[in-house]
Amino acid sequence: MLHIPKRNVAFEASSKLAERGIGVHEEARTKDRFALVLLKNEGFVRPTYFLERRLDSDDVYPGRLGLYGGLIEEEKHETALEAAVREIWEETGITVAQKDLVRLYEFTGENDRGDANEGEVFVHTFRRTKGISTQRIALHQRLNREKMQRTDDKPGMPVAVRPGLGNFSVWLDWQRFTPQTAFALLADLDRERRANRSR
Repeated sequence: MLHIPKRNVAFEASSKLAERGIGVHEEARTKDRFALVLLKNEGFVRPTYFLERRLDSDDVYPGRLGLYGGLIEEEKHETALEAAVREIWEETGITVAQKDLVRLYEFTGENDRGDANEGEVFVHTFRRTKGISTQRIALHQRLNREKMQRTDDKPGMPVAVRPGLGNFSVWLDWQRFTPQTAFALLADLDRERRANRSR
């Protein structure tokens, strides 16, 4: 499992402010916790990953390819796994079981707006005979458009990417991905490479 060392973002931010003489006890914005999921279909040669192209109007990482998922509802004592299952259903209409989610890594840091956040990233692999498609995700989103328009963070357009062929330009330009997505893709590809070598 890839583990990104945790930093005390709030302390670092308040220290920077203190150096400039701004409120010694001030802290960074509220730290939100997220559960994110990399969805993929098994392939005979390469897997296909399902991401969302974030809306150009989004406050955070506009237009970039991100993972499905969202905030962990801590006031309801929700775990990261529970949040991942809930968010996948809400955003894609796909039911996944907690036992089928594999933890890839934990993250902490700041997004491109400067908000402190942390969370866990999982991967869910669909077998070739029971795969998913961008059409299935898009249909669910159309059927639930009214409900989704009432949420603060509407899911973006579903996009399928495959390592190498067909998406070569995407894989060359890593800035098209959110940081969490880039780490998740690399972590999963590395996990698959190690699994194939041990067979």
